[in-house]
Parts: sequence; C-alpha cells; structure tokens
Amino acid sequence: MFTLLRDAKAYAERLRQSPYAFANLLLAEAHGIRLRDEPALNVLAHVVKALTHRQGLREIINAPPGYASAMTVGVLIAYRLGHRPKSVIEVITAGADPMDDYFGQTHDLLAADSFGLIFRTRLGAASRATHSLRTTLGGQLTFRTL
Repeated sequence: MFTLLRDAKAYAERLRQSPYAFANLLLAEAHGIRLRDEPALNVLAHVVKALTHRQGLREIINAPPGYASAMTVGVLIAYRLGHRPKSVIEVITAGADPMDDYFGQTHDLLAADSFGLIFRTRLGAASRATHSLRTTLGGQLTFRTL
C-alpha cells in the first residue's frame, strides 16, 4: 500500500513537472487524443513550462486554423493555473469561433478528474455565456473577442 501511494505521488509530481506528460494525460482523458512523439511537441512543451514559471505573462499565440492553437492555449492555461492557482488570465481572440474553441478546450482540461489529482486546484465555476472560468483556489479566466 505504501509503495502504491509513493508511486502515485511520484507520478503526480512527474505530471506537474512535464507539460508534455501533463498534456498527453489530460487530452486523452478529456478528448481521447494521444500526442505523437514529435520534436515540435517537445519544443512546445519546453515553451509552455518556461511561460508557466515567468512572472507577468503577455504572450501572443498566432496560428492559423487547424494548427492546434486551441489545444495549445488550453494546455498552457491549465498548466499555468495548476502551478499558479490564483492567476488572473485574459485570452483575446480574433473571433467568436476561436473563443468558443479555446473556452471549450480549457474547460474540458480543467474539468478532467486527473487535473484535480495532479494539482491542488480544480475547476470551480464556469459560464459559457460570459466565457469565464474560476478555479477553487481563486484563479480567474476570461475569453474575449476583439
């Protein structure tokens, strides 16, 4: 029993430290998506980790439709809120369709059971009407269009 508990804690710690492993688990749970082992995804995982640990975050993610921008934004936000559960984040998109995609992706990742097992915070309140999410530890997330 102790070994199993220690292994579970070690696994959760690995998921907290590796954006790639975190994304792979949550995307599989929320959407049945398995990431392939590609160099570009490993680079993206390093970028997500670096952005998560920076103070003050103003980043622009510019990707045409079909280039996994909703998945990338969802993983980045979920990973950051896991590590910084009181973060206040605003995502601004060029249109309503991307905003709905980003909101849905992020909502699903934060609502995944595994997210609450990996990090101390969980999805609290969510409003599709206002495109806003709150976490149980005070994090706030709002999606807006230009």
